[in-house]
Amino acid sequence: MSDLFGAGGRRFLVEGSLPPLSRNRITSCLRLIDALTGELDSVEQEMRVVFRDHPALPRLMRIPGIGFIAAATVIAEVWDVSRFRHAEQLCSWAGLTPTERSSAGHTRRGHISAVLLFLADGLSNQEITERLFISFHTLRNHIQNIISKLGAHSKLEAVSIAIREGLITTQAVER
Repeated sequence: MSDLFGAGGRRFLVEGSLPPLSRNRITSCLRLIDALTGELDSVEQEMRVVFRDHPALPRLMRIPGIGFIAAATVIAEVWDVSRFRHAEQLCSWAGLTPTERSSAGHTRRGHISAVLLFLADGLSNQEITERLFISFHTLRNHIQNIISKLGAHSKLEAVSIAIREGLITTQAVER
């Protein structure tokens, strides 16, 4: 099955031979998916009304992989891009630039704050790569750098150290 979440996948889930308990769970989950899909469609229609005349929407949607929802999210987060004098300022504001400290010819690069905050928020690697538009390989490198720089052995320990050391605040984690 190449697309479990498409029409063929749904047919597979509906028609598959399963024990009664499993069949009931699948049926229940499909009802929830249908209900949430209706709600999401309704919200998307409201968003289309709010953002339909925003001049940045068509420009953002020309970027490969950026659809209406992603473009509207960028607009809602950034809103007036003119408040940033340079693209670098926008990237820094969004937490996408690493900190860097140099001394005596030695450069130390800090963590990518957005990755650390997303880890603290409990996002999966898939969710982080989608939000930051980076590959799994790039994310894995960022996470390994964060773990190494903090002297941790896991993502969870890195988040714990970052909170304890004041690199991120608990308010950021609770947002």
